[in-house]
Amino acid sequence: MTSATSPAIEQSRLLFDKISRFDFGKVLDRYIKDSKVSPESAAETLLELKRWFTLCALHPEKTYATGGKVDELWHTFILFTKDYARFCLDFTGAFIHHVPEVASGDIEARIRSAEKMRDKVRLLEADYLTYFGALPPAHLWPRSPEANTFDNAFLFLEALSRTQLPAPTTV
Repeated sequence: MTSATSPAIEQSRLLFDKISRFDFGKVLDRYIKDSKVSPESAAETLLELKRWFTLCALHPEKTYATGGKVDELWHTFILFTKDYARFCLDFTGAFIHHVPEVASGDIEARIRSAEKMRDKVRLLEADYLTYFGALPPAHLWPRSPEANTFDNAFLFLEALSRTQLPAPTTV
């Protein structure tokens, strides 16, 4: 991937500033209440969610991973359906759908799911570094213990590479 040009960086700053003008007050209040986090922690998480929205708006053709506290705050925002829909259209240009990665129990589907999640994480990290000058903070963007996400995707694929799968049987 090529690094962002100065106009692209400026565009990301303008877009982030635009996104930051949205009133997230009731979303933050609900998140603080439901998640039992401090207002300071909620504000830090909101900063990261705004950055994620900035990336999504800059590159609607890409699908970025989200997880941990940022994902929890996004879920809270989605509960305010009218506000969320208006935000997406007014601030990012298109509705940002929540499309969770779901895999069936068979090994091939689990592999594909883990590979997709790994690719989404790598894409997030690369573009986050390009536009924000650092990697996403690990305490807010964890390699999550949730099934089919972050750590489990990486750990699953790593363990799989060390394991010899049985050859498929033919009937």
